[in-house]
Amino acid sequence: MHEVALHGGKIAAFFSGGSMHEVKKRFSIALDIKRESSNREFEVVEGDNGNEFVVSLFDGGTPVDLTGCLVLAVFKKSDGSSAQQDSAGHGITLDPEESNRFTVSLYITSFTSGKVESEIQVYSGADNSTLVTSAKFRFKCRKGIFLPETVEVTDEYPLLVKMVSDMTALEEGVSAAEAGRISRDAAFSVFEEYDPAKEYVPLNKVSFNGSSYQNRSSCTGVEPTDREHWLLIAAKGESTGDMLKCVYDPEGKERDIFAYADCSAAAALEAAPVKTAPGDGDALVLFGGDGLIRKSGWADVRAAFSNDFAAKNPPQYVLVLPAEGWSPEAPFSVTVPAPGVTEGQIYDIDLVRPADPAARALEQEGWNRVSDIKEVEGGFLFLCDEEKPCLPVTFRAIYRCEGEVS
Repeated sequence: MHEVALHGGKIAAFFSGGSMHEVKKRFSIALDIKRESSNREFEVVEGDNGNEFVVSLFDGGTPVDLTGCLVLAVFKKSDGSSAQQDSAGHGITLDPEESNRFTVSLYITSFTSGKVESEIQVYSGADNSTLVTSAKFRFKCRKGIFLPETVEVTDEYPLLVKMVSDMTALEEGVSAAEAGRISRDAAFSVFEEYDPAKEYVPLNKVSFNGSSYQNRSSCTGVEPTDREHWLLIAAKGESTGDMLKCVYDPEGKERDIFAYADCSAAAALEAAPVKTAPGDGDALVLFGGDGLIRKSGWADVRAAFSNDFAAKNPPQYVLVLPAEGWSPEAPFSVTVPAPGVTEGQIYDIDLVRPADPAARALEQEGWNRVSDIKEVEGGFLFLCDEEKPCLPVTFRAIYRCEGEVS
């Protein structure tokens, strides 16, 4: 009684008593040194090191005494290479009881997968110089199923199989969801007069007696007023109006709405009173280059035109700020007349500097005493906080724009 277990790719057998015992695969071979024997072809597995050939050697049926001889086993492998083992310590053991028998412990390097041919060489004599070779025998070698890359089997569910299963389930779920969406869209697209002979499914919509309903439970022949199967989504109004043409178009104006609007606008313009001159309270309709229509007050339009004209042709004044005529007490003030100047206009005012350096310095000193200048009706009002000019100063005023009257 023994057990067989797999450890690191090798088979080991253990007696139940605990002593270790090797399992060997033994093949009995009878060879003749003169003619081939009818040995049945056998098979070994590549990589096995537990194969043993028990060879009995005969000469025409008479056992050959191998006592004191050197015995070699020569193997020709399927790849064309050869290997040999011998009784001088290389895997061949002579049988001490049967002189014509020996055992070959087959090395794994002596064979490879495919057909293997073998023969036995016997060296005898005082110096083992006499050689005889037996007839050949053959055996087959196959590759083992167990390989270094063989995966150890476990009791876990293979991950790849599970992933494939999960993916299949996911695809089925997506397909089912898409089929459901298509079905719902098809059901939702139905909107028709109620037909008592037709089967309606959820999301179908019908009109019935002026109201609209949506199906909530499949049915046939159940009127939409049944709240268990139908949902009211739009009730018929209580008005008795029939929306006939005689109601919404009594004057027969059935035509393009834009053409109708254009004609109405043209008629309104033609009927509007004509004014010879606009007033400050009037408004103008302006058609812009961008295609937009704007409304502007006449006062704003007039100011814009005035500023634009002034920007292109600004009025200028060259005037003299006098040394006399100022108010008697500080802050001192004097108005320099300038016809056409009005309150609210804005002018750029600056000193006109003489060519003579001495005169220029004196006028600059007087000009520096001016603290403020204001545009007033008919001229310019000059103010000096502490001192007034001691001599006349020439200045220039150039119109810039209309300002706001404070």
